[in-house]
Amino acid sequence: EEIEVLSLGAPAEYCNLTGAVFNVVTRQGSNAFHGDANFYYQNQDLASSNTTDAEDDGLPYNRDKYNDMTLQLSGPILKDKLWFFGSYQYQRDYASQPGTEPQFPSRFEADRVFGKLNWQVNAKHKLMLAYHDDYYRIPGTQTSVTEPSTITDENGHNPATNLTYTGILSEKTYIEARVAGFYGVDHGDPLQSGEPRVQPRFSDLDTGVISGGIYSWYDGDSWKTGISAKVSHFADAFMGASHDFKFGVQYNEGGSNYITGPNDYIYTYSGVPAYGYTQLPWHEGGKMRGIGFYADDTIRATDRLTINAGVRYDYSKALFESFPLLDRQGNPTGQTTPGNDNLFSWNSISPRVGLNYRLTADGKTVLKAHYGRYYRGIVTQAFDDVVPSVSPRYLFSGTYD
Repeated sequence: EEIEVLSLGAPAEYCNLTGAVFNVVTRQGSNAFHGDANFYYQNQDLASSNTTDAEDDGLPYNRDKYNDMTLQLSGPILKDKLWFFGSYQYQRDYASQPGTEPQFPSRFEADRVFGKLNWQVNAKHKLMLAYHDDYYRIPGTQTSVTEPSTITDENGHNPATNLTYTGILSEKTYIEARVAGFYGVDHGDPLQSGEPRVQPRFSDLDTGVISGGIYSWYDGDSWKTGISAKVSHFADAFMGASHDFKFGVQYNEGGSNYITGPNDYIYTYSGVPAYGYTQLPWHEGGKMRGIGFYADDTIRATDRLTINAGVRYDYSKALFESFPLLDRQGNPTGQTTPGNDNLFSWNSISPRVGLNYRLTADGKTVLKAHYGRYYRGIVTQAFDDVVPSVSPRYLFSGTYD
């Protein structure tokens, strides 16, 4: 329905901003039923080749199929009271790269669902509930020198929820509270059904052919939950100007926990093992927690001058848990690594002030200026790969057994 992009110059309501913030307002239902559908299709007859038989061994790029369909429907459940919006996307993209057999295409699959309910509880209070999920299967791409058993299939889904309450406290004051988050589940498996997760992977230095197992298998969870509340108040005659005040608090926590199992990687000369790497599976993950408070004021000083002033304070903390040590198959050994409940923490104060001045009465020429402090949030990927549970990698040479 609406997309807003904010960068430098964003008010104090927005933290963790060093690039851009995207505000996406999704569509919602109304008192009338609306629906739409679209479908995109492609097959090999609609695809051309840019390689010769000499380049692709008579096996050009093959578009097995491409189907992309979206269905959407919205309308009332209770007229003037409760509305719904729902959508579903079905996407299948099967293709083979040059030099590979067309009967073994990479099969990308996605099923995406979105639903939204808007409830006007009464004249002063309303609720919005939204849910989105993306069920995906992303295969690795086979080439002319990779055997099918070496290809990884990434699969999982990413549910995201949003519950928002809006209340009118007076004709000039309203409150908004929100609980939202995403909770992803991700797996890395062999693309071919029946192939074991744990088996050595071989790379022949003479031919370039890669055979054996996948590079690594994994099972992971990633999540983030945010809770926020803000009060907005409009004062039309305060200290000689009109003001839009906003006061808010935001809390969020998130993290990830992945079990990664790298397979032994063996380099060969004409099929004879020469050297390679081995590494036990491990847990890799981290967490972050943060709380922030902010105050914003949009001041309309004159018909031409608008001033935005605000400040926010944030406390953020990084940590990781105690994880079990794993055996070759990824099973717990009974031993654990130490956790750290305060790896590091940040205290940040961010003042922001800006102005917008119309140099001409028609508003065609405008002067804008802004000063503010911006900083990134804690990203667990910055430290989760050095937690004590990550196993060391060993180099070996000679015959592999």
